Amino acid sequence: MTISLPQSLRVETCKDIGAEKFNRLYRHRRPVLLKNLLPEAVAPLWKQKTYLARQLLKKEGKLEVMYAHDQQNFMDDVDFVEKGLVSVDDVLDVILNNTLPEEDAGHGNGSNKGENANSRRFYHRAHLSEAMLNDLDIHTIRNRLFGERADDFSFAPESKSELIRLWVSTGGNITPMHFDRCHGLLLQVYGRKRFVLIHPDDTSSVYPYDGINGPSHGAKVRRIGYSYGREPFSESNTVPFELVEEILTRFPKITDADIYIVDLEPGDVLYTPPGCWHEVTSMTNSISVTVPWDMAPFELDDVPVNMAF
Repeated sequence: MTISLPQSLRVETCKDIGAEKFNRLYRHRRPVLLKNLLPEAVAPLWKQKTYLARQLLKKEGKLEVMYAHDQQNFMDDVDFVEKGLVSVDDVLDVILNNTLPEEDAGHGNGSNKGENANSRRFYHRAHLSEAMLNDLDIHTIRNRLFGERADDFSFAPESKSELIRLWVSTGGNITPMHFDRCHGLLLQVYGRKRFVLIHPDDTSSVYPYDGINGPSHGAKVRRIGYSYGREPFSESNTVPFELVEEILTRFPKITDADIYIVDLEPGDVLYTPPGCWHEVTSMTNSISVTVPWDMAPFELDDVPVNMAF
């Protein structure tokens, strides 16, 4: 007997997108992979350890990182992670040298917490320095997406710099299935990430938390990205049978959902609308930036079903 998840669907790709097309076809409707939107100079610059260290450097040269209790699933919630301090040199040595923490290290009593970045998967989340914000040229990106109305905040609410986040992660990290209440861009600068995306209309298929036993914007379904193997659209793709069997046993309704998958490469930008369920897997060590903005007043009459409560 063949056990499989639904055939994965491709996210549409647009090169050199303009404001008219973005707002007519994608904004507040569906995800889209955007090419040629991130400045070309960013990716090579952000591979330089000395540059990144200067931008990330905190008091006493330490960075706060999150460690997942299960060594894989990361959400900023005490039920999922604990936090520690690691030197900026250790963090960047792991990320930029493409070394990966040992799978089973760091389990148990957590006695090695904060000593180094070589034994446990981690996530570092931070605000961006002024120089990094300038590198990304967010204003130009907004002009591309919103055209002459980019500065009209009733049409295109501001992307506040204090809400723009840097995400530095080791390969294998998963941000479990969840949705955001805002529009979002993810700018992939270094490494590869896989997004699994599911429409709000399929909310029951992802087994959402009730807000008591888990975060109200989160879901129980796990490891969908892993279950599609390394090449999700290839007919010869090999997928892990045991993982698929486990998912279908625990979460059988997932087969009712349309499952979209997109693998991001350096330079890619992914747009996700409010309420869109997404699971994010770092396929390699990764550096990404998220750029959110609120729903505009005219969009509040069309709130996704999973955001209505």
